[in-house]
Amino acid sequence: MFRDEKGVSPVIGVVLMVALAVIMAAVTASFTAGVGKITRSIPRVYLAVADDPYISINSNGNYTLVKVSHKGGDVLKVSELDVVVTNTTTGNALRMSEQETNIGMVKYSFTDGNISDYKIMRVNIKPGDVFYIAVNGTIMGFNGSGFCEVKIIHKPTGQLIVDAQVYCH
Repeated sequence: MFRDEKGVSPVIGVVLMVALAVIMAAVTASFTAGVGKITRSIPRVYLAVADDPYISINSNGNYTLVKVSHKGGDVLKVSELDVVVTNTTTGNALRMSEQETNIGMVKYSFTDGNISDYKIMRVNIKPGDVFYIAVNGTIMGFNGSGFCEVKIIHKPTGQLIVDAQVYCH
């Protein structure tokens, strides 16, 4: 009946090759456009931010301490965090990544209400850790009282982890 079936096999082969080329082009395009790229997720964490009584940290100036408690969630890498503190009255702001001498994340030890020891946070912040954001109050323009906005940003994703307003002395 149908004796001329020689053309069917090459046509199917060409259709399959074209389909394979289209699929490979789509996969390549998706990775090139960033659709297939691996993205980092924002850490899932609960941080409690509160003001703390005014404490003078050193003889060169008065630093405001903002207390941060890691209440639960992922371990945070200090190198992946940036802290921005803004005086809500004057608009003065300090960013930890730019001015480490005037703002930093510090772990303090207290004896009888006074600072007995401290260390700069450099590695990880784990659930249960309590640390302080030490801010140079003189540069910030705190004249005995005022509010400041505290933002902790996850640098790899650019996402806010904390956005809080606290009383700064």
